[in-house]
Amino acid sequence: MTTERSALTPVAPQQRVEVLDIIRGVALFAILFANMAMFRLEYFSPIIEALGLSGLVEPISSLDRAAYWVVNMFISGRFLPILAMLFGWGCYMIMERAEQKGLSYKSLLWRRLLLLFGFGVLHYVFIWHGDILMTFAVNGAFLLLFLRMSTASLRKWIVGWIIGFLVIGSVIGIGIGFGLQHITAMEPANVTNFIEEMDASLTQVYREGSYWEVVRSRALIPLVMPFVLPFTVPFMLIFFLAGLYAAKAKVIDRLIRGEGPLSRALLPSFICAMLGMGISTWMIRVSDNWLVFGVAGILGTIGWIANVLFYILALIRLSKSDLFGRFLRPFIPVGRMPLTTYLTQSVVATSIFYGYGLGLAGQVGAAEGILLTVVIFAGQMIFSRLWFKSFTLGPAEWLWRRLMYGRGVRLRYAPITKV
Repeated sequence: MTTERSALTPVAPQQRVEVLDIIRGVALFAILFANMAMFRLEYFSPIIEALGLSGLVEPISSLDRAAYWVVNMFISGRFLPILAMLFGWGCYMIMERAEQKGLSYKSLLWRRLLLLFGFGVLHYVFIWHGDILMTFAVNGAFLLLFLRMSTASLRKWIVGWIIGFLVIGSVIGIGIGFGLQHITAMEPANVTNFIEEMDASLTQVYREGSYWEVVRSRALIPLVMPFVLPFTVPFMLIFFLAGLYAAKAKVIDRLIRGEGPLSRALLPSFICAMLGMGISTWMIRVSDNWLVFGVAGILGTIGWIANVLFYILALIRLSKSDLFGRFLRPFIPVGRMPLTTYLTQSVVATSIFYGYGLGLAGQVGAAEGILLTVVIFAGQMIFSRLWFKSFTLGPAEWLWRRLMYGRGVRLRYAPITKV
């Protein structure tokens, strides 16, 4: 008799939506860009540059300043929401496939999320402290409450969440305003000393410690994560809900066909993103009034959400183009193994920068970090393409699905039977 776990198997390669794999692959590339400063053990410089406080600390090169500006303005915080949307979309597709076979989707999804959380704990303790897998698992657990909800109700929740985002953005903006007033009143030397002391306290063990000293420094952190992770839900769940809504309402299908109002939102979303982020950045740099910072927080939030939408619409549009589609197709294999790609990025980057590896932290600037990002990801693109010549799933994806579905998850392609 077929068990529930073996009755369902991962989606076959020929059944995958290539556009979504392209979007996922590009998002993983961008996330490596955004994470590179943390891998390089440089936490404060991107924030200092984003807030226009570079005059208070030691000057950096114009090339590094340009690199910080590009990453802060166009990459950081824009692509993790896209992965969250794709995760929400995937949860609905699992539910739909389970129901088509008359099976319970809840136990399957709970296994999926618990396994993902377990991967996150292992990743955090043994590889890198910037883990997002635990956050995705917790948000996915909240998403289960919305899976049966109608599209009309989901729209109301998403609109309400956006309004809440604007309020949060305003509060954050006001908080930044008061913080900047305090910082700019300090002597530049004191600011520099403060940043250097904070940097040393956060990164010393990573710069100088052995592998097991680094592991021990993180070993107890997952015990407090259940108390910390719920605070991340308000910032991420909206994108999980948006992905769920997109799956239920067949938004992706209509966008691929060029149908629906969102298919005409490419230019408006770009204009809204540039105006929101540009005006917000300008207001922060030219004013020290807390009320102005509150308005800047609202405009920045609007620009951020519009920027996320623009990237999704642009990638779908470009993937349909003969010219740009050919350029984007190499992202498909990477997008088919997102967990493997994400984990190997952490392994490679920490081996380059941490003391137990090559120990290059502090020796690679922001501009060089961009070049290194391209090199690492190019290697991942080559590896993933070669891997899928023989295998159906990435190695981490196979393990995840093997534990999730049970037997019947094939790693190698089925042999061709000659007739």
